[in-house]
Amino acid sequence: MPEKNRAEIETLSAEEKVLDEQRKAEEAAFQEVMSSLQQETKVFQEEKDKLQAEQMKLKKTYDDMKSAVRLHCCFVSMLKRRFSFRFLI
Repeated sequence: MPEKNRAEIETLSAEEKVLDEQRKAEEAAFQEVMSSLQQETKVFQEEKDKLQAEQMKLKKTYDDMKSAVRLHCCFVSMLKRRFSFRFLI
């Protein structure tokens, strides 16, 4: 029985080494593919970052203009109310 267990352990250890080598090779190939992909998409990533920065600036400008219009509308409404009351007196 111990001889059988020893043989099985040696077989499994050999298989483990083979699988470990395969894993290392697959990880290296994966890293190579990822590196290549990052290089290929770098231009697109930079363009995306540039467009997002521009979008944020435009959103801020939009929000500022929206606030200004609201303020202007409130001011015009106030003037209309004030002058309409004067004409009623």
